[in-house]
Formats: sequence, C-alpha cells, structure tokens
Amino acid sequence: MFPNSIRFFRRHRRTDLGVAGLALLLVAVVQAAPEAAAGGNPVDPTPVIRIGDYTVSRYLFEKAHRQFTASSGDHRRPPDAAASARWFRLQLAQHVIKAGLVAQGQLARPEVQDMTARMARHMMIQPRGVLYLALGGEDPAAFRRERRVRLLQECRFSASSETLASLLAALTPPFHRGILPAEADVAALGPAVIASYEFEGTHREITAADFVRDFRQGIARLAPRDLAGLREQVEDMAVAEHDLAEARRLGLDRTPQFLEDRRNFALIQALGLYEQEVLAPQVPVADEEVCARQAQLDRFMPAGARLRPEEQASAGVRRRLQREKLDALELAGLAREAGRIEFLMDPVQYDIPVTDLTVPLPE
Repeated sequence: MFPNSIRFFRRHRRTDLGVAGLALLLVAVVQAAPEAAAGGNPVDPTPVIRIGDYTVSRYLFEKAHRQFTASSGDHRRPPDAAASARWFRLQLAQHVIKAGLVAQGQLARPEVQDMTARMARHMMIQPRGVLYLALGGEDPAAFRRERRVRLLQECRFSASSETLASLLAALTPPFHRGILPAEADVAALGPAVIASYEFEGTHREITAADFVRDFRQGIARLAPRDLAGLREQVEDMAVAEHDLAEARRLGLDRTPQFLEDRRNFALIQALGLYEQEVLAPQVPVADEEVCARQAQLDRFMPAGARLRPEEQASAGVRRRLQREKLDALELAGLAREAGRIEFLMDPVQYDIPVTDLTVPLPE
C-alpha cells in the first residue's frame, strides 16, 4: 500500500519529482491487496522479530521479503543463499536502528509527521488507492471517472478561465525549469479566486496561493502544461476533499493494513533522516572514488552507449557508492547489537540461511 523503498524516499523528499521520479514512485508503490479492498484482512500482526519494545510483524517482514525476491535474481529462480543472507542482515541492521529511533521519539519529528501524513492522504485517494479499490469493484478506473464527473456536478464546481490563464502565465516559467513554484510567484494575483465549489454545505474557494500550496504538498505531481491541464488539477483539489472525507467515513484509514503500512513508512522516513544527518557524514564519497567507479562501468559499456548525460551518470554513481558505504556501516553496527535481537520465526522457512550475526559475511 505505502511505498516500501527507503532508497527512493531518501532521494526524493521534495515534491518536484518530475517524470523520472513519478515513474520510480509508481514502481515503488505496493498497491493495497484485493482482499483488503473486498473488506478482508490480509495482515498478520504476529511479531516475528523483537528488539526490546520494538517489533516487526509477519505482514511487514513478508512484504519486504516478497519485494526482495521479486527484484533479485532472474525471475526464474529465487535469490541465492549469499544474497538472501546479506538482505536479511541489512534488514536486521536497519531494524536495530529503527528500534533506537522509536525509543528516542524520532517518529514525532515534524519532517517525519509531515511526509507520512502527505503519503497517507495520497494513498487513500490516488486513482488506485484504497478508496477506489474499495468502491470501484472490478474496474476502479471507470468508477473513478464516473465518480469524478458526478462529484464535480454535485458540488457545483466552477472556475474562472481568465484567472486560471493568469495563474498559468505566472507559473509556467518556474514549472518549465523544473522548480517548485513559490507562493511569491503568484503574489501579483493577490487573493484572486480561481475556482469555487460546495463541500458538506459549506462554500469553498480556491485561490492561486491555495493551488501552489496544494501542489507543493502533493506527491509525484506533474506540472500543468496548458489551461486544460491546470483546470483539471484545480478540479482534482475539489474531488480530493470529497474523496478524503469518504475514505475516512468508511474507516479506510483505520484498517490494520493501512495502519501497519503507515507506521512502516514513518520508520522509513526516520531512518532516512538518521542516515542523512548522522551516518552519511561518517562515510563521505570522494570525487576520486566516483571517477574510478565510473571508469570501471565505462569499460563494460560500448562507445557512445551511455544513456544519461555525464553529470547525471556521475550523480548516480555517487549515490550508489554512498549507499554501499551506508550499508557497510549499518552492517558493522549489527555485529555489535546482535544480542538484542529476538527471533520469533525461523528464517529458514524463507530460504534465508542462519548465520552468526557477529561474524561478517564473506565478500
């Protein structure tokens, strides 16, 4: 349901993800299970790992393991024992860190709370989010289209084409530079109302500043390129308020699966901040390392076959080297903290070899 990729969200804390970021997000998101949409409960909350008061449920462990097996190997056979052992150790290492962060109250950090709330909202009302999976039957997309038309009619949505055109003119330059618009970009429009609608008996108005604020708070938003695209995004704001109220009315934000995934997402955010603020400064990546790794990669690439500009390729290599160093640092910490981990399941049932966690794995 929620994205389960720490690597993705460490790199994309801002809202201006662009096309590439959107594609990554859509790949990273694990949609709600069909049985959840049908009202069933696919969540097994039984703890399988315990570190003090911190536990990992079977649901979350098996979800992470499925993602690992799906992304490893060649899809014809499962990952080998060495890959499984390393994945398992890294999971444990990060759970040890998360346990410490929970004990320190890091989930209450404003950055963690804000991003988790934004993602929760997104997962409830996106086209294949929990609301449309719950209500849409066999064709959630068709249901959403029909519901959207009906809602806009019922709430008496109206928009000023003249004011929308002025807003688009003010926003187009920063959008085309791939920059999130600041509220200052629309200051010249003042409190101009660009649209209005009714919600639960209350008259609502959307100003240019409201649109900019909503765009900044969104997840994986694509900038409108024309007046029709801008109007559609403004309409989305009205539809979203109705959808969010309906999802909450149905209790879709209180199901066991949603609550488990929401907490896991908050843990991912807290871990990402810890890595960024505490661990990364301990393992800097030198320019010489980037050049050396890029040279290694270039030897296996035909001349002229590089798909990305050199600057982008170097940035990708730097991120990969940073990730490798962070993984090594976390695994070293696992060896010191292994005695705190209590296993409430047998890793062998997941084809994970049992090894002494205090002894480093062979390279």
